[in-house]
This record gives sequence, structure tokens and C-alpha cells, in this order.
Amino acid sequence: MSIFKKLFNKIEQEDFRYSSNVKRSAAFKEGMKSSEEGIRFLVNHLRYEWQKGKLMEEDISTYVLDREDVAGIVFKIKSVQYKKHYHFLVEHIKDQLLKIEYHLHVNKHLTQRVDGKYTELFSYFLKPKPSFSSENKYNQRYGTISIELKEEDNNSFHFKLQCGYYAGFNYEEPIAFTRFLEIL
Repeated sequence: MSIFKKLFNKIEQEDFRYSSNVKRSAAFKEGMKSSEEGIRFLVNHLRYEWQKGKLMEEDISTYVLDREDVAGIVFKIKSVQYKKHYHFLVEHIKDQLLKIEYHLHVNKHLTQRVDGKYTELFSYFLKPKPSFSSENKYNQRYGTISIELKEEDNNSFHFKLQCGYYAGFNYEEPIAFTRFLEIL
């Protein structure tokens, strides 16, 4: 067995519980359950914005990445009408990834005031559980995934969903971002 196989076998056995979830209120999960329709609406909106952005018909507030090393979508929302639903969406995406053997690598809830402006950030970074394909290549699935919701002082906020891919002869081709959006 190669040294890399031994290393990845050791990593597969690692306990990734050192990173716990961002603390949410007790009512948050209940609110999330009662807002499934709102979450579905936002998931469909995310898919729509992705397709529209790829066709270069995107709104100025939407930015789509579709490169060999990264794919994702970032958009700015001026309306605070769906603010709580975007918080639910962030948690929903994270929960879906945990179900398919991703592990929570980094999470943070950051509130700061810079130059007199208030900013609040909810962020998750998830990685796939290490595994190998039948060709002995590292299976990166959808890549490393970053989910962010950033609220600014002026009641606008940014949502970001990004998949980062590894390149190299020892990595499998990643699963397309479009397929990732389908599992949500």
C-alpha cells in the first residue's frame, strides 16, 4: 500500500467533531421547519439565477463563477423580506451536505463594526469525507463548499455558494455545480 493510501486511510478514520455548528436560538429549528416552502422557493431561485447568470443575462447584483477550479453564485439582496429564509437556506444547504458525508470543517458567526458600519457574517466551509475512486484517484465529489450570508448595516445582504475544485492527475473530475443544485 502506498504512503498516500495509508495517509488517506488514517484521515478517513479521523474524528471531525472539533467543529460545532453556529449557535442558533431554540426557535430557529422550529421556524426552519415551518418555512419549508420559503426554502424551496429560494432553492429554485438559486437554480434560476445560476442558469440566467451562465447565459450572461444576469442582473447586475448577481455574479456567477463557472471555471475549471471553482463554480458558484453570489448575489446581493436589497429586500429584507426573505432575510430569515436566507438564514434557513444556509442551514438547509449545510444539513444536506452533512447527509452525504461532507464534514463541517469551519464555521463562524462574526459580528463587527468597521469604519462605523455594522456587518454580520454567517459562514460554513465543508469538505467531502476522504475517499478513493476505483482508479485510485481522490474523489472530490462537489469539491470544498463555502456558504456565506453577510448582512450589512444598510439592510442589504449577500448570499454566496461556492464549490472549489482540486486539479491534478490524482483527483477525480468534480461533479458539476448544476448537479449540486439539484440535490438541494
